[in-house]
Amino acid sequence: MKKLSNLVIRKNAAGNETYQFSPSKPMRDHGFKTVSFGTKREQAYEDIQAYNVEWKQIKAQKSKLDAGTQVFAKSQAQTMSWLIQRFENDVTYYRSKEKRTQEEFDLVFQFVKDAGFGDVAVRSFKRKHFRLWHSQLIDSGVSDHKIRKVLKCTRRLFNFALRELEIIEANPLADFGLKKIPGRKIIWNSDEVTAVIAASYDNTKDNKKIYPSVGLAVLISVTTTLPLGDILALKWNQFDGEAFTVQQIKERGKITLYIPLTDEVIHELEVMLKGGVNSTHIICYEGTGRPYANGNQFNKAFRRCRDRAGVSKDVKFQDLRKTGITELAAKSATNAEIVSFSGHAYNSPVLQDYVMMAKETARNARAKMGNYLDNDNSDSAANPLEVRQVRQKVRQVRQTEGQHTVKPLSLLEKSGDPGRTRTYNPRLRRPIKS
Repeated sequence: MKKLSNLVIRKNAAGNETYQFSPSKPMRDHGFKTVSFGTKREQAYEDIQAYNVEWKQIKAQKSKLDAGTQVFAKSQAQTMSWLIQRFENDVTYYRSKEKRTQEEFDLVFQFVKDAGFGDVAVRSFKRKHFRLWHSQLIDSGVSDHKIRKVLKCTRRLFNFALRELEIIEANPLADFGLKKIPGRKIIWNSDEVTAVIAASYDNTKDNKKIYPSVGLAVLISVTTTLPLGDILALKWNQFDGEAFTVQQIKERGKITLYIPLTDEVIHELEVMLKGGVNSTHIICYEGTGRPYANGNQFNKAFRRCRDRAGVSKDVKFQDLRKTGITELAAKSATNAEIVSFSGHAYNSPVLQDYVMMAKETARNARAKMGNYLDNDNSDSAANPLEVRQVRQKVRQVRQTEGQHTVKPLSLLEKSGDPGRTRTYNPRLRRPIKS
């Protein structure tokens, strides 16, 4: 009988032939295991032949899967430019992303090519090459923000080569230790909010188009702390007359929030409803009467209103979210109350960036705590006798006239608040209904 591949024949102690199926390493990688048949020759030949046929079919299927990659690889060397092209054809890593994210990738990849890396083979890159490039970028004055963005996108590109294409054994940018960029600390004051809202309805300065949608979006953002994406997605069926019910757009959130509205926002929405609306969305672009196509289109209209209002270009729409959260903190809102609006996790470190160190917040905290030694619960029976005696003496001394004086708060307030946090009280174009 013809010898089969992967068949091993040996003789046992009695001198009889034994038969064993011994799969090759590629077969073992695909789940095949060693099988002993003893002296059963007919069964061994029949089963091993079936195993070999099965393996042949698997190899044929694998060849079909690899065919596209093999043909593509033959068209050019596996250079960085080749890898970028493969990346931009991938549904998960690139094509499923928002247009803005794709444009960001495109800019970074062009930057990488311009640096002279386009024709370098992907396998040739080592960590030391990027460590040197990182130092050169810093020395040439490239901003920390841009460096971080370039290296993060390039790291994702190498992850694609490592995990999906399997053409490298390690990512040279893994755990590279990118410098964390501090969050923006700018918040709006009430005059800036009022000025931009007014400018969105007033074209007397430049006789150009007005954008009431921008003014409404500003008002909603600062009073609800919603990000721009969620605001542009707002629909009328999410408004119940006193609040919005919002499900966060971002994948990492997807939390449903119930956000009560201020009287000024409710008033603006009621005026719009009485006048008649032609869209399911609340915020619509005046140029088309339809919802804003994207954040870029909205930001162009916003910048026109901001510039018309004379507000600094450093102040951006995204800062309104911080402004609203900071205002809540200044009014003694707890973290639990703040996140019910913002959608952050209760213990999110992001709140440390949003809730600025306002004087009013510290004063509210002090007022809640009171004088420590005057605390009603301070004389617990669990306290040692000596401690209770000391506290009793302190209270007696304080009750003595002239022994405990406090500087008037007005003297402290004369120094002013160097921060930008102020109570929000925008003037609307229409009076609020009484």
